[in-house]
Amino acid sequence: MNFTKATYDINTETVTVDGNTFEFGKYWKSQDGVSDAEGFWDNDNNNFIPNGLFDGVTGYIKVD
Repeated sequence: MNFTKATYDINTETVTVDGNTFEFGKYWKSQDGVSDAEGFWDNDNNNFIPNGLFDGVTGYIKVD
């Protein structure tokens, strides 16, 4: 797995990775323990994974 730290803007539905910003639709439910703003970009699957969300493909979960 190849992850890069990323941020998400829920107002514009954009993700920023390494200074590059692009459109990415929000697919996760806002809930306690899941960040709407911080997470990681999965470079292998081209997917934003918010901190605290279990990702079925990668098994990634990060709880701050």
